[in-house]
Amino acid sequence: MTNFKNTMSNAFTFLEDMGWTHGYELLSKTLIDAQSDPSIVSKISECIYDGDTDQLRDVFSPYGDYWLCLAHQNAVDALDIALLK
Repeated sequence: MTNFKNTMSNAFTFLEDMGWTHGYELLSKTLIDAQSDPSIVSKISECIYDGDTDQLRDVFSPYGDYWLCLAHQNAVDALDIALLK
């Protein structure tokens, strides 16, 4: 779990440094939801381990449609870079 926390901390720092507020907000919202649904952490961890962009899109799909909402697409793309870089 410590490794996951470090990865999230690094992702937040990266997103903040880049000024990618949509990604920062989406990650924040997702981790708040993960407090009541631990499967979210497992899904994010799998994405990081596998380096799978499609899986990452699926994890964040409850928060918006990647293909229909540009703001959501930008947020997910920012997270793709921050988490899978």
